[in-house]
Amino acid sequence: MKLASIALSLASFGTLLSCTDTTTNPVEQLNLDRPVDVAFACWGGLRITAEDRVTASAQPIQSCNIRSQAKAESTDPDPRPAGQEDRPMQPVGNAFWYGLILQSEPGTVAVAKWDTKPSSSFGGGDVIVMDADRLTPGKNSISVGEDPVAIATDKVGCFAMTANAGSCDLSVIDINTVVLNAENTPDAPDPTVQRIDVKDGSGRLIRAKPAAMMFEPAGGTIGEACPAQPTGLVYIAYPSCHLVAGVDAATGTIVTGVQFDAAGVPSIITDPTNVVCDDECGPAVAATPGPRPVTLDLEHDERTGRAVLAIGSDNSRAITVFDLDPTTFHPLSLVPQVTLEDPSMKLGVTSIAVSPVIGMGGASGIVEDDGTPFQHQFVYAVATDGTVRVVDISGAPRECDTQIDPRFIHNVRDIDRLSCLPIGDPTTPRRALAKGPGIKLLGDAVPTSVDFVTGRTPMSNGVAGAPARMIGHFAIVTAANGQTFIVNVDNDDFADFEPQVAGGGIAAPIPLDIAHQLKDAIPDRGLLATEEGKFVCDDAGPDPDSSQGNSGGPRSVGNPVLNIPTNTIAAEKSGGLPSLRQVRCVSQVVDDNNVQKQLPVTEIGFSAPVDVRENVFPDLMGLREEEIWTMTWEGSLSLDKADTAIDGPATRFGQLFVDANGMRLADASRPFCSAGVEPNDILQLRGCDPSLGDAGCPLGYTCYVHPQSQVAGLGACMLSNEAERLATTCSEFLRSIRRYTVATTKTGELQLKPRKAELRTTPINGCTDDAQCEMLADYALKTTSSANPVSDPTGADPKTYQCRLDPDRAPKGTGGTGMRCLTTCETDADCAGGTVCHADTASPRGGYCMEGVLPPQSCINGLQRYELRAGEAFAVLGSRQGFMHPIVADAGGNCVRDPNANPYEVGRVPLSAPACPAGADPRTGRLADGTAGPNPCELTVDETEFQLNYDPAQPDECKLADPDENLVTRQAEAIQFRNRGMTLTLVDPTYQGDAKCVGDRAGTLVNVPLVVPGYQIAFRQTAGFKPLLVPIKPAFPVKVVRGPQDSIWVMDAGDFLSTSLAEPSTRGKVFRVESSSLGTISTLQ
Repeated sequence: MKLASIALSLASFGTLLSCTDTTTNPVEQLNLDRPVDVAFACWGGLRITAEDRVTASAQPIQSCNIRSQAKAESTDPDPRPAGQEDRPMQPVGNAFWYGLILQSEPGTVAVAKWDTKPSSSFGGGDVIVMDADRLTPGKNSISVGEDPVAIATDKVGCFAMTANAGSCDLSVIDINTVVLNAENTPDAPDPTVQRIDVKDGSGRLIRAKPAAMMFEPAGGTIGEACPAQPTGLVYIAYPSCHLVAGVDAATGTIVTGVQFDAAGVPSIITDPTNVVCDDECGPAVAATPGPRPVTLDLEHDERTGRAVLAIGSDNSRAITVFDLDPTTFHPLSLVPQVTLEDPSMKLGVTSIAVSPVIGMGGASGIVEDDGTPFQHQFVYAVATDGTVRVVDISGAPRECDTQIDPRFIHNVRDIDRLSCLPIGDPTTPRRALAKGPGIKLLGDAVPTSVDFVTGRTPMSNGVAGAPARMIGHFAIVTAANGQTFIVNVDNDDFADFEPQVAGGGIAAPIPLDIAHQLKDAIPDRGLLATEEGKFVCDDAGPDPDSSQGNSGGPRSVGNPVLNIPTNTIAAEKSGGLPSLRQVRCVSQVVDDNNVQKQLPVTEIGFSAPVDVRENVFPDLMGLREEEIWTMTWEGSLSLDKADTAIDGPATRFGQLFVDANGMRLADASRPFCSAGVEPNDILQLRGCDPSLGDAGCPLGYTCYVHPQSQVAGLGACMLSNEAERLATTCSEFLRSIRRYTVATTKTGELQLKPRKAELRTTPINGCTDDAQCEMLADYALKTTSSANPVSDPTGADPKTYQCRLDPDRAPKGTGGTGMRCLTTCETDADCAGGTVCHADTASPRGGYCMEGVLPPQSCINGLQRYELRAGEAFAVLGSRQGFMHPIVADAGGNCVRDPNANPYEVGRVPLSAPACPAGADPRTGRLADGTAGPNPCELTVDETEFQLNYDPAQPDECKLADPDENLVTRQAEAIQFRNRGMTLTLVDPTYQGDAKCVGDRAGTLVNVPLVVPGYQIAFRQTAGFKPLLVPIKPAFPVKVVRGPQDSIWVMDAGDFLSTSLAEPSTRGKVFRVESSSLGTISTLQ
């Protein structure tokens, strides 16, 4: 009954589905299970030369390489190896490529097949998975061993070998029997897999777990029959033995190798009869000191004849390279070890690859390694610090610095030097946020594997220099987040250095020119604001939101937007606020009067002169593809929202304490140094939002708003049964805006000071006396009116001010009195909304208006929401890069400036700064002696703008003449600052005021700011760096392999859980991508 019930239920379920879904979904056959490696074989028709007979057989890889070559003319015969041509009575027939895909978890090898044809003939989907066992239903793989970790084809292509970590041995796969079964050949024998033990020269077994394996390069003679045993030398890495064994593939006997001693010194094995390893497939053994080799690569450069073996260890920062005999591939000599830079002394290597010997330089669109004297060979190593390290093993081996700030090498034209920039040269410092000298992937990408390919995209495919054109030598790097990056090693389709012509730094910026940089994906970097070849001033640049994608160089989208808090500055008077510099643009297009059109353009805009754009955007890789930048006066140090995590939450939670030592805020998450808080910053208590009721408070607390509070939307979480009782005691605290000055900073604690209300027009270097404060208060009040000064009816400010030093804040600016215009009071009525009158004997009226007071402890017993804001500076934040700062924690937990911080880690722009030194480099800010100049710094610049043209005949009427505005260029005070990717100039940090008419700039004020808290300059920056990714979506790529015709093979060992009936869930995939056409992809799953 149960079986019948089950059958009925299943039948009913099927009926239900058929009634509700009439779509026919094809059954997807899933074939792969945790693929981790792949080897390649050539099988098909073969003429045995000595016997002059044709058979179907495995054959040297070179046979399929030749057959896969492109024909010069379509009428030419198909390429064949010598002696393998079809004869009228004896056709050889076709040969095919086979991929042997190693699946570590089940211990099997899957078989894939594709035609021998040029890469350009692939269309995607050309590779199919075959059934390796025709007697079992479905597509099957071949069982080879326990926990195999690597697979490789032997020298002559007749056998494949796996290294098995689970059984501490090797498996030999007979390719002929495997393919005959996969091709469903009648009477084919079962696939033959033999297990081989590794032993030393005396016959003693090596029972250690292998971690990596590399065969000597493919060779053999096309036309010879397959031998009975595998051929060649195979190198196997045994981490626990500190050994790389060179094993005779036919016998499993160690004949050579490399042994590391406990100190990490490698030596060539001269006596293979005495190799000792602990038995790892028996009882547990204790670890011994010494390097643990886990990754190998062997490269035989046919052009130069050089053969090398590279070894990486997961517990050593040394890269070990041996030159090999190009015939026997035994080690000849040790290339001097390169010790990777590693201040932590914990660095290791998990994946390694050796490039061919590359002739560096050339931009002709042809791979021509012989045409240059700059011959280099590189080792790329995936390191445990999350970067890819680069070692040049040509000449004196050395590590290359891939993170040099391009500002410092934009004039370098020495290709040899640019091929491997030295580490530690003080004249070429690293860019900000570099983890070290290694290649850093973007975002959360952590490299997992690396290999090299040589791209030969046809010249007819795309425009010269187009991102997807792969002409030259490139590294392919897989990442744990599923992305696969492309690294320029020698791009022969692009400039080798920044062209020394106008716009050269826009068309070919350094990060796109030199070796060991991520390949860029945005085309037409050199686009200029032109119309029919003539420069124009009204071109905003390509549409970054076009369906065709973005193009061109970095720029702003439109002009910066000025966001002015309401009821602070009249719109008509906003021209006196700080803003980004505008430069004069002279168009090459003339108007009807044959006059060149001239306009003011923002320095960050597409139409800015090319030399301005080059200086404003000096490091393309310091810019994200898209980013919203904000410069907010006394703005928040974080703009993170629920879906972002860059600087940490904009609003945090902490506990306030008030005692005899004052007021302090403690936060158990210890965020303050990483947030970049400095003394004199602002802590804004955010309380709770009364519109949400008590939902913003803990259980048992209520969101209490004092009945006399004038601060909208700001309550305080207080115990429900105490709120009313504490209303009087906590009155000043509850009615204030609750803004405090940061006195001292530690990782988890801020000392706070009560904050007096200050007149916003206090001179930036301090006021002189009370009378000046009263005058500036009247001026500040008038800036809220749109009326011209000559007829402004606004009365005097009724509040009173005192010019004095504020003991709770640092002196105001430098070079002046340092005193502030503080608001004095007798009662709360004398203060602005959000401030309260607090008694103070230093005040001539008995009190000061306060933004925040020291409350009794009972008022603040609950957790407090707070926000950190910059004090007396613009906070500069990017939506993707966040707030940049040099603050770190010292040994005592104090927040201090990092003495070794990059000078471009800057996110604060004050209204006054040290003078920019004369003669400083315009791109770097460095002085002639090589030291870094101040950043930010103060200077005078040309500012171009339209100014209102008032009729001089009626000076008191403020009537406009004809034309109503004039284009003028004036000298303006400015603050220049540099961050990771931009150099921006903020003009008009102060404003002299107007004499009679709005905007006449004829006032006599000195060092008086117009800026108000919350004032913001915002712009959208577009066309920053965008890495070119191989267009595949693996879940967890564990290895990349260079395949036939320099195809890119990516092993995806991750799970994909489908949410669609049209797409199956998988336990791994394999991707073949054509390096000459990145969009041509074959996916196996």
